[in-house]
Amino acid sequence: MRRVPLLLAPLGVILLAALAAGTSVVRLDFEELVAHAAAILEGRVVAVQPGLDGRGMIVTRVTVVAEAGFKGVGGGQTFEFALPGGELGDLGTGVAGMPRFATGEDVLLFVTEETERGIALPVGLGQGVWRVQRDPITGAKTVERSFGDVAVFDRAGQAVPTPVPESVDHAVLIERLQQVLAEQAR
Repeated sequence: MRRVPLLLAPLGVILLAALAAGTSVVRLDFEELVAHAAAILEGRVVAVQPGLDGRGMIVTRVTVVAEAGFKGVGGGQTFEFALPGGELGDLGTGVAGMPRFATGEDVLLFVTEETERGIALPVGLGQGVWRVQRDPITGAKTVERSFGDVAVFDRAGQAVPTPVPESVDHAVLIERLQQVLAEQAR
């Protein structure tokens, strides 16, 4: 019987977790989420369009009309970003854990700087996408995020349980966002 050295066993567990989920992310706290975002906006998704990038790779272009812009984009502006993967005709590619968007949904987005290939990602994948929900009776807004199908690790490389979908009062999250932006501007 072959034995795995004790020091390599934790690495094997992390590797198996990452392979099972397909994609791994470092869990970010809210301040890190804000700091890593080149653009933060709340708005409605008005288009989700697959296409090809300059290298012939399938991408999905997402267009959002910003109701409110908090960083890098103003309210009323149209914001477009491209995600790797998507379905184009009979072809499709995907990235495990990549958030998907639907026309008509309201979102609060934290998006990275665009790469030289024209790709921008939600910060921390699902960590940077909050879906805005409105109570049909009271009209109260909440925001919910889900990490999706990813393996989550802390900064030390230790696997942590994938957080359950998190629902927060919209006004409370926006107030916290404005506080963090003000603190980071100092």
